[in-house]
Amino acid sequence: MKIKEILKTISLRRLFILIFLLIFNAYAWFVFITRGETSITTHVASWEIQFKNSEEQIVSVIEIDIEKIYPGMEPYIYTMEANNLGEMNAVVTYEIREISILGEVYTVGVDDLTTEDLLTMLTDGTYPFDIQVVMDNDGEIEAETGVCEIKIIFTWDYELEGELVTDQEKEDRNARDTELRRSIL
Repeated sequence: MKIKEILKTISLRRLFILIFLLIFNAYAWFVFITRGETSITTHVASWEIQFKNSEEQIVSVIEIDIEKIYPGMEPYIYTMEANNLGEMNAVVTYEIREISILGEVYTVGVDDLTTEDLLTMLTDGTYPFDIQVVMDNDGEIEAETGVCEIKIIFTWDYELEGELVTDQEKEDRNARDTELRRSIL
């Protein structure tokens, strides 16, 4: 009988609040128990690449200006070093953005030219001279102490060695060389 008396004194509203509090407390208890903590510690590897030629550190675009070019000249070699002072290995790549030859300017992105197009133009016989970019270890530099030597080599042989050249080809080449020499000087 005590239960019936207790039920009479408890209203439906109080019973609802009691059930709600029990459910809320049970939920809070399970959330507290299943709560996890994580901790992450990271290290960002530092990287620093320095480009130097024989005179100074290079910090911007490399401009090479060869004052006099002529057939049979000694090869012009521009040498620089890339030093890796960082904690990770590095790979050096290059991009030719613009070349100016005899007053004619070729720019990457204009007339759909790419760096590869400019490199091909410099080595495929379009001009009587040849320009090459040579890097040690394909541009790969080891961490902290690695060095990559980069050379830009300009050569202008008077005649192609090992090829049979006809008299007409020699005359055409001499005329073109003379015209280029006049334009340069």
